[in-house]
Amino acid sequence: MEHIFPHPSDEELQVLEQINYTFANRALLREALQPPNKCNEDGNKTLALVGDKVLDLVIVASGRDRNKTRGWNAYLSRQGCYLGLDQVIVKNPSQTFIGNKLMASTMEAIVGAVYLDSNQQITICADVMMVLGEHYWRTELEVSCLVWTVRKLRHMIEAAPADKPTVICTDHSSTIGIAQATNPSDPRPCSL
Repeated sequence: MEHIFPHPSDEELQVLEQINYTFANRALLREALQPPNKCNEDGNKTLALVGDKVLDLVIVASGRDRNKTRGWNAYLSRQGCYLGLDQVIVKNPSQTFIGNKLMASTMEAIVGAVYLDSNQQITICADVMMVLGEHYWRTELEVSCLVWTVRKLRHMIEAAPADKPTVICTDHSSTIGIAQATNPSDPRPCSL
């Protein structure tokens, strides 16, 4: 891909250290910061498409319906500006500001770049999403982990022989929180 406009300097790219990910292929990061324009038609479009699907996968896995695209893009845009990413996106010289759609696409492109750079590791993308999204994604990911844990627990309990007691240990903080909130003297089984 040929880049027409200058890339952000390494000093500006330090802002992206906030995502807690080091790129092996720095060109992917630079491409993620390159929006489409007349001279560079594709820009970060492909990475944004990949990132959008990774975002969908993580959010859908958590059981959250993502039908409110406007609110979602507004959220991504707000988070990108909060993190200072508007300062490192390569702008067309005639651009005076970074719009919501461009910022949201860039956030998606960053997640897409991480996905490709990390050899398609969803868990690494989920970690980056937590950093990019602060509390929103973190909460959704915790719910996703809890749902997965509960499903696994139910499967293990149902598969266990009826004549032997089943003991299951987990270190997942949400599961521990539920266990701590459950009254141990209550003889009724906990419904999750």
